Amino acid sequence: TGVLRVINNFVTDSIIGIGWDGSPVDRLVSDPEWSPDQLALKLRLKPNLKFHDGMRIDRSYFRERLAVILKAPQTPGTNVSYQSVTSVEVDPEADDRIIIKLSRPEAFLLGDLANSSLPHPTDENISTGPYKVVTAGPRARLAAFDDYYRGRPKIDFLEVEGFEEQRASWA
Repeated sequence: TGVLRVINNFVTDSIIGIGWDGSPVDRLVSDPEWSPDQLALKLRLKPNLKFHDGMRIDRSYFRERLAVILKAPQTPGTNVSYQSVTSVEVDPEADDRIIIKLSRPEAFLLGDLANSSLPHPTDENISTGPYKVVTAGPRARLAAFDDYYRGRPKIDFLEVEGFEEQRASWA
């Protein structure tokens, strides 16, 4: 539903973001760098990445989970660039970089990565965003995540409530 999408926007960060002008912006990764032949994309992991339960996200875990995401069956018409991915590797030249290798150039790979997020290994309710779920349901309560890699949010709590009718939300 729409309420779940709103909550997800506060609880989950995408692998890379898309700015208002359509250009890539930092999220879990930064500094996208294409190889000259456009068949490899280097991404730098942001420092201090953690899930809401405190689990650190290192390069090995990120590479492993990203490889699974990129090879998972996709809904027809979505993330079409993932079909060209041949491998996801650690960059031997940098401790904080991974390399996505492709069979052909893909102009939409960064945009498709903006539609993907890193899943927690055991609990789908735990993520990497600026807020974590305190209570779920028709009236969700979200708390600021103190160890958020982009800095703690200034607002301590958010409450999100869905309504059956638009008129009820105005009241």
